[in-house]
Amino acid sequence: MACATHVADASFQIGAGATGGVDCTAHSASNAIDHATCGAKDPGGRTIRLKSSEPVPDPNSPGLNLSQVATVAKNHYGVSLDIRIGSRKVPWAEYEKRRTSGQGAIIQVNYGPIADSKYDAGRGFRGGHAMFESAHATYDPLADGRASGVFRHNGSVYDRDIIKKAAGSLIIASSSQGVVRVGNGFIWAAFTRDVIPAYHARVPAGDFWAYWIVDGKVKKRSPRNTGGFSASCTPPDSMLWGGHNSVTLVKLLSGSRAGMYISARWASEGAGIAGPGENPDEGPDEGPGPNEPGDESPPDGEDPEVDPDVKNDPVPSWPDDPAPVEPSPEP
Repeated sequence: MACATHVADASFQIGAGATGGVDCTAHSASNAIDHATCGAKDPGGRTIRLKSSEPVPDPNSPGLNLSQVATVAKNHYGVSLDIRIGSRKVPWAEYEKRRTSGQGAIIQVNYGPIADSKYDAGRGFRGGHAMFESAHATYDPLADGRASGVFRHNGSVYDRDIIKKAAGSLIIASSSQGVVRVGNGFIWAAFTRDVIPAYHARVPAGDFWAYWIVDGKVKKRSPRNTGGFSASCTPPDSMLWGGHNSVTLVKLLSGSRAGMYISARWASEGAGIAGPGENPDEGPDEGPGPNEPGDESPPDGEDPEVDPDVKNDPVPSWPDDPAPVEPSPEP
């Protein structure tokens, strides 16, 4: 199923039922099902746990593994997951190619590198953990902003070097001889099988707005004037713009404007062909440069959409997530 514009809802594990503290894989699987079905099915992590072969956690290994949640996804929701662990671990470049092309993925990581970053939501936790990623965002089921110093999911994709380090340093076995890790440049993951179609932007001669995005939020916008251009781009995505307002943008991927964000009104699905008077790689636009002042108010004619207000009641003390992972690599 293709659902280029669908962004899965965040799913938080702490406080989500009696087993929430050990249900990181279950909540990540719920994100994967949501993503793969374009939001038609969004069971929640607690439901995944109860439908699994281990509704009551094993005291010696309380978390669910990828095989267990994949069985639930297939049997109850019709979603097939491609599990890549052990000898089939995924090279980082392949993982990024699949993620950015539209496949969602449950990933298994060592939380230490995340705990040492601005994304820390573990309150001291540094063990094995499961998360979900897509082209749209990184979903950490711990990141609910439940207390001061706990990162809250904001719809952004985490820094790629941090995720790469967290994936490669995951401990998959230990003995008196030491520990075995996944290895630098590799990741254990379970992929959905959906594909996001290509998008193309075509801006006719005249004025348009360029946007600067920081951590998934609109920092500013600046007016531009062009003789007309076309470029490949990302699927439309909703970006926060002050308070709970948002605006739908695309990021240009080709030509001299690669990296620029513009309104999704200029984008459409498909490869795209330059129209009359349009140059696919026309020279720089007229307007302020990227470091020059821009207008920080919503643009005329591009009223921001309204995001629903999400209540966030900080919880004073929840147990940290031991979040076990697959016990050993495949032979």
